[in-house]
Amino acid sequence: MGAVAAESARGGRRQLDAHVNLVPYVDMLMTIMAFLVMTAVWTRMSALEVHSPSSGAASAEPEQPPVRVGVQHNGQLTVEHEGVVSAQTIPSVAGRPDLARLAALLGVPAASTAPRTSGSQTVEVRVEDGVAFADVAALIDVVQPLGPVRLPTSG
Repeated sequence: MGAVAAESARGGRRQLDAHVNLVPYVDMLMTIMAFLVMTAVWTRMSALEVHSPSSGAASAEPEQPPVRVGVQHNGQLTVEHEGVVSAQTIPSVAGRPDLARLAALLGVPAASTAPRTSGSQTVEVRVEDGVAFADVAALIDVVQPLGPVRLPTSG
Protein backbone atom coordinates (compact mmCIF):
# COMPACT_ATOMS: atom_id res chain seq x y z
CA MET A 1 0.00 0.00 0.00
CA GLY A 2 2.29 2.69 1.24
CA ALA A 3 5.99 2.65 1.97
CA VAL A 4 7.70 4.72 4.60
CA ALA A 5 11.46 5.13 4.77
CA ALA A 6 12.85 4.46 8.26
CA GLU A 7 16.42 4.88 9.37
CA SER A 8 18.20 1.88 10.78
CA ALA A 9 20.79 1.84 13.54
CA ARG A 10 23.63 1.70 10.98
CA GLY A 11 22.50 4.87 9.26
CA GLY A 12 21.03 3.14 6.20
CA ARG A 13 17.47 3.46 5.10
CA ARG A 14 15.15 0.50 4.83
CA GLN A 15 11.57 0.29 3.57
CA LEU A 16 8.73 -0.02 6.10
CA ASP A 17 5.40 -1.14 4.60
CA ALA A 18 2.27 0.07 6.44
CA HIS A 19 -0.96 -1.74 5.52
CA VAL A 20 -4.39 -0.21 6.15
CA ASN A 21 -7.19 -2.75 6.40
CA LEU A 22 -10.15 -1.38 4.38
CA VAL A 23 -12.61 -4.22 5.06
CA PRO A 24 -14.11 -2.70 8.26
CA TYR A 25 -14.38 0.67 6.54
CA VAL A 26 -16.24 -0.83 3.56
CA ASP A 27 -18.51 -2.81 5.93
CA MET A 28 -19.40 0.36 7.82
CA LEU A 29 -20.13 2.25 4.58
CA MET A 30 -22.37 -0.54 3.28
CA THR A 31 -24.28 -0.64 6.58
CA ILE A 32 -24.83 3.11 6.52
CA MET A 33 -25.94 3.01 2.88
CA ALA A 34 -28.42 0.20 3.59
CA PHE A 35 -29.80 2.15 6.55
CA LEU A 36 -30.22 5.32 4.48
CA VAL A 37 -31.93 3.49 1.61
CA MET A 38 -34.35 1.73 3.97
CA THR A 39 -35.07 4.98 5.82
CA ALA A 40 -35.85 6.72 2.53
CA VAL A 41 -38.20 3.92 1.48
CA TRP A 42 -40.04 3.83 4.84
CA THR A 43 -40.35 7.61 4.88
CA ARG A 44 -41.85 7.54 1.40
CA MET A 45 -44.27 4.72 2.30
CA SER A 46 -45.43 6.32 5.54
CA ALA A 47 -46.27 9.68 3.98
CA LEU A 48 -49.94 10.57 4.38
CA GLU A 49 -51.93 12.28 1.69
CA VAL A 50 -53.98 14.99 3.35
CA HIS A 51 -56.65 17.01 1.56
CA SER A 52 -57.92 19.99 3.45
CA PRO A 53 -61.35 21.03 2.24
CA SER A 54 -61.82 24.62 1.25
CA SER A 55 -64.20 26.60 3.46
CA GLY A 56 -67.00 26.74 0.87
CA ALA A 57 -66.78 23.11 -0.27
CA ALA A 58 -67.16 21.63 3.22
CA SER A 59 -70.56 23.16 3.87
CA ALA A 60 -71.94 22.49 0.38
CA GLU A 61 -71.11 18.76 0.31
CA PRO A 62 -72.23 16.68 3.32
CA GLU A 63 -70.18 13.64 4.26
CA GLN A 64 -71.64 10.39 2.97
CA PRO A 65 -71.90 7.39 5.28
CA PRO A 66 -69.54 4.56 4.29
CA VAL A 67 -70.60 1.55 2.31
CA ARG A 68 -70.08 -1.50 4.53
CA VAL A 69 -69.29 -4.80 2.85
CA GLY A 70 -68.82 -7.91 4.98
CA VAL A 71 -67.49 -11.22 3.74
CA GLN A 72 -68.01 -14.41 5.70
CA HIS A 73 -65.88 -17.55 5.69
CA ASN A 74 -68.49 -19.35 3.55
CA GLY A 75 -68.28 -16.66 0.83
CA GLN A 76 -71.56 -14.92 1.68
CA LEU A 77 -71.52 -11.11 1.36
CA THR A 78 -73.50 -8.56 3.37
CA VAL A 79 -73.88 -5.02 2.06
CA GLU A 80 -75.07 -1.90 3.90
CA HIS A 81 -75.19 1.46 2.16
CA GLU A 82 -77.20 4.66 2.20
CA GLY A 83 -79.89 3.58 -0.26
CA VAL A 84 -80.65 0.35 1.61
CA VAL A 85 -82.80 0.21 4.74
CA SER A 86 -81.35 -3.07 6.00
CA ALA A 87 -78.31 -5.10 5.08
CA GLN A 88 -78.57 -7.07 1.86
CA THR A 89 -77.14 -10.56 1.68
CA ILE A 90 -75.51 -11.90 -1.47
CA PRO A 91 -75.17 -15.69 -1.41
CA SER A 92 -71.89 -17.28 -2.39
CA VAL A 93 -71.23 -19.10 -5.65
CA ALA A 94 -69.42 -22.41 -5.11
CA GLY A 95 -68.16 -21.20 -1.73
CA ARG A 96 -66.67 -17.96 -3.10
CA PRO A 97 -68.08 -14.42 -2.97
CA ASP A 98 -70.30 -13.43 -5.90
CA LEU A 99 -68.36 -10.29 -6.87
CA ALA A 100 -70.24 -9.70 -10.15
CA ARG A 101 -73.51 -9.41 -8.24
CA LEU A 102 -71.87 -7.10 -5.69
CA ALA A 103 -70.58 -4.82 -8.45
CA ALA A 104 -74.04 -4.70 -10.01
CA LEU A 105 -75.65 -3.87 -6.64
CA LEU A 106 -73.20 -1.05 -5.91
CA GLY A 107 -73.22 0.29 -9.47
CA VAL A 108 -69.50 -0.26 -10.00
CA PRO A 109 -68.43 -0.50 -13.66
CA ALA A 110 -66.80 -3.67 -14.96
CA ALA A 111 -63.13 -4.13 -14.08
CA SER A 112 -61.95 -3.59 -17.66
CA THR A 113 -63.71 -0.21 -17.96
CA ALA A 114 -63.28 0.98 -14.36
CA PRO A 115 -61.05 3.99 -13.91
CA ARG A 116 -58.08 3.57 -11.57
CA THR A 117 -59.02 6.73 -9.68
CA SER A 118 -61.19 6.46 -6.61
CA GLY A 119 -64.50 8.15 -6.00
CA SER A 120 -65.53 10.01 -2.89
CA GLN A 121 -67.46 7.22 -1.12
CA THR A 122 -65.64 5.44 1.71
CA VAL A 123 -65.91 1.65 1.66
CA GLU A 124 -65.51 -0.40 4.83
CA VAL A 125 -64.67 -4.06 4.24
CA ARG A 126 -65.20 -6.37 7.21
CA VAL A 127 -63.64 -9.80 6.89
CA GLU A 128 -64.34 -12.86 9.02
CA ASP A 129 -61.59 -15.24 10.04
CA GLY A 130 -61.03 -18.02 7.52
CA VAL A 131 -61.65 -15.97 4.35
CA ALA A 132 -59.05 -16.59 1.65
CA PHE A 133 -56.71 -13.68 0.95
CA ALA A 134 -57.39 -13.96 -2.81
CA ASP A 135 -61.11 -13.41 -2.15
CA VAL A 136 -60.41 -10.31 -0.03
CA ALA A 137 -58.05 -8.88 -2.66
CA ALA A 138 -60.63 -9.47 -5.42
CA LEU A 139 -63.32 -7.82 -3.27
CA ILE A 140 -61.14 -4.75 -2.71
CA ASP A 141 -60.48 -4.53 -6.47
CA VAL A 142 -64.23 -4.53 -7.11
CA VAL A 143 -65.14 -1.79 -4.59
CA GLN A 144 -62.08 0.46 -5.04
CA PRO A 145 -63.63 2.63 -7.80
CA LEU A 146 -66.19 3.84 -5.21
CA GLY A 147 -63.52 5.47 -3.05
CA PRO A 148 -60.97 4.77 -0.35
CA VAL A 149 -61.18 1.29 1.20
CA ARG A 150 -60.83 0.73 4.95
CA LEU A 151 -60.26 -2.61 6.63
CA PRO A 152 -61.29 -1.96 10.24
CA THR A 153 -59.75 -4.07 12.95
CA SER A 154 -62.04 -5.76 15.40
CA GLY A 155 -61.55 -4.77 18.98
